[in-house]
Amino acid sequence: MSIVVNALKTSRDIPNGKYEYMPDDFKGMNGLDEELNQFYIALEEYKADPTLENKISLLIRRESLHFGIKHRHLEGFFNEVKREMLYGYLGGLLDD
Repeated sequence: MSIVVNALKTSRDIPNGKYEYMPDDFKGMNGLDEELNQFYIALEEYKADPTLENKISLLIRRESLHFGIKHRHLEGFFNEVKREMLYGYLGGLLDD
């Protein structure tokens, strides 16, 4: 089975204010803005078409974002409280 991860898209694809944490909030954090943007795109695609392929793509993006958040925390971009808030919020989006 081949897994295709969606091509890179820009933050213009995500309407401003749609989510509590927007990619632009994380600019200058070593690519975390793009990781968040790609997660939101995968989430939107899965909600529109909940196929196994889209679910796998979403889970791949979630894992990438999880480690991106972890590393930005370790690099000192935000504290542990902010990290846990991000994990909770983003995990909650998958529960919907």
